[in-house]
Amino acid sequence: SKVQTPEMKKAGRAPGRNLRGVVLNKPGTVPRTCVVIQFADGGRAVKIALDRLMDTLQLRARSIAKRKGERHLTTLLARARLGTSLRSRGMLPEAEAVLREVLEGYEQQLGPVHPRTLFAVDAWAKLLQAKGDLEESKKFYRRAVRDARKKLGASHPATLAYTDDFGALLHRNGDLLEAEELLGPAHPDTLVSLRHVSSLLKDLGELMEA
Repeated sequence: SKVQTPEMKKAGRAPGRNLRGVVLNKPGTVPRTCVVIQFADGGRAVKIALDRLMDTLQLRARSIAKRKGERHLTTLLARARLGTSLRSRGMLPEAEAVLREVLEGYEQQLGPVHPRTLFAVDAWAKLLQAKGDLEESKKFYRRAVRDARKKLGASHPATLAYTDDFGALLHRNGDLLEAEELLGPAHPDTLVSLRHVSSLLKDLGELMEA
């Protein structure tokens, strides 16, 4: 069934279209799920809304797997979204099981350097970082950055995002020399990566002067 959010109604968009007027749920495509979250009070409403969103993501992943198969790329994409959401909510054991399956699935289906695989590698690195396994996390961040630079190029948005993720971890962990080597060559236009460069250079300057 077609749904219409309050924003869509206010903008005069017909049900089944987004705010830009693009038709959703075209025949032959994977149906999109529209989740409308309204906050009536404080933290309780937020928690309930997030719980419902998580339930929706889990239900969607199971539904797609049932229709498409466990290793279908659409299934893996749905599970990737679920896994990253689980991680962001601190549900690390659940996220680990999902993200491991996603990474293995993409590696088998698409190979080690496909853009979706690289996304899964970065997601796995973030999970390891959240668990406190920093050395293993660094290994996967290095892989994501290295392969993204080779496959996509140093200035690709995904490459910059992975570089920023890794640089932030190195800087936070005090690995300043490796962080400088990683972020130093960044072009001034690569604002995502440069977010951490100024503080990194400041710390390096203080270190050299000590």
